[in-house]
Amino acid sequence: MEAHCSPLALLLVVIVAAAAPTNVAGFPRNGFEEFRCLRSSPTLNKCIEGAIQHYINYLYSGTISERTTVSSLDPLVLPDTTLIEGDDVVSTFTHRQTTGFRSMYITDVRSDISRLEFYFKFHISAIDTRGSYHARLQARPEIAEWSQMTYSIRNSSIQLQLKGFNYEHDDRVYLKVNVTDWSQQIGDHTVGFRWFTMSGNYSQFSDRFEQIRGRDILPVVERDLMHSLQDRFQRLLNEILRTIYKVFYSTKNIGGVGDGGGRDGCRRSGPELPECIGASVQQFVNFMSSGKLSVQHTITPFDPLHLPNMTFSQEQQVKATYWNRYLVGLKNTFIQDVRVNIDKLEFNVTAIIPALEMLGMFSKEASQDRQVTENSIVTFSIRNMVVGLTGKGTLYSATNPAGTASKYLRLQLTAPHITIGSNVPDSDAQGGFIAPFTATKLKRLIEKDLRMQLAKRIQHIANEALALTPFVQLFPV
Repeated sequence: MEAHCSPLALLLVVIVAAAAPTNVAGFPRNGFEEFRCLRSSPTLNKCIEGAIQHYINYLYSGTISERTTVSSLDPLVLPDTTLIEGDDVVSTFTHRQTTGFRSMYITDVRSDISRLEFYFKFHISAIDTRGSYHARLQARPEIAEWSQMTYSIRNSSIQLQLKGFNYEHDDRVYLKVNVTDWSQQIGDHTVGFRWFTMSGNYSQFSDRFEQIRGRDILPVVERDLMHSLQDRFQRLLNEILRTIYKVFYSTKNIGGVGDGGGRDGCRRSGPELPECIGASVQQFVNFMSSGKLSVQHTITPFDPLHLPNMTFSQEQQVKATYWNRYLVGLKNTFIQDVRVNIDKLEFNVTAIIPALEMLGMFSKEASQDRQVTENSIVTFSIRNMVVGLTGKGTLYSATNPAGTASKYLRLQLTAPHITIGSNVPDSDAQGGFIAPFTATKLKRLIEKDLRMQLAKRIQHIANEALALTPFVQLFPV
């Protein structure tokens, strides 16, 4: 059977080498530096976490090296399944593919290398399983309906524990794992149907068909999907581990990240330069939102991100101000596309932010006597925002604390493209504080505000980080 590589199969590349009878786990990275995690290091778990996140973000296409490829993890192909099989009706969900795993990130890693026991926890902002839905009468199969079905899960987390053991084959020692515990938490989930095709004397039994795909279908689909994922993960892990194990055992020592340390930069002449930059930015966004880059270096936190005041309107002799604002959720940003002209120092990044919360104080005052008429905390829930950032770089000379002069990169950013899927104020705000503003107007005002403020704030924070590393180290020749 063809092996479909799950993200967990990729992350366990780390485990394979860690369980091997060598001191260092090496990971070839298609022209990038390799992760090297020392089994005896106190930062082993942190190093594994960084390696896992890189493989999730970078290897979703299935290319491990120039000579080794596996099936794409996004989309992940799942087997056909029967949802409901009663005495009168049977429904199936076939040709299933799940997308969204490449955007998940790891939030916790624990390991006991001596016992080959591992614990991983992942957060997945959004996954969608699409396929063909078919329901028919058992006694009269010519009476049936078909549709394209989508099962969407938002803000979920998966925890799993793995137990490994070694086995020998062709004079090599391999690792095999079993999933010993699996659990998930789902924030929200929905089932949607695109269109329906009916056959036979359908109208006479339409109520029965509608009943089996009504609200009772949610727990059935969820239970089946999670069972399929757990089974697929374990089976695919062991299918892929053996292939990756051979590849990684034959890898020689290449300079790179050691013991959970930092990156070696992205080579200017490398064909994977955009992917390398995207992976670097993704890692920065996921793991450094607090502003703590290392023990010695800190920058301005960007999650939560403080925003300046925003004036909504002065219509009807009333001024509305949204002040002391914070934006929460930027650490869940996913880098979708990177384009770069390194000679001209031009960068273009497209990012998707599944969920943001903008919260602050909302005040309205009469423009004549400036008396505050209303004052309350208001939260906007922003969903599925797409941000296009354009950056133009310049090089400047500076001397580091050690007295060495180097060239550093400074960026000037603009956000010419920001699109919000939806934004919903909390129920109290809808009831009075922002009632004069339509949903369309609020969306337009927030998009305009973020187009200016987000670019300014990200530019400031990015330049703080860039000022810590010379350009030649960020982009070696």
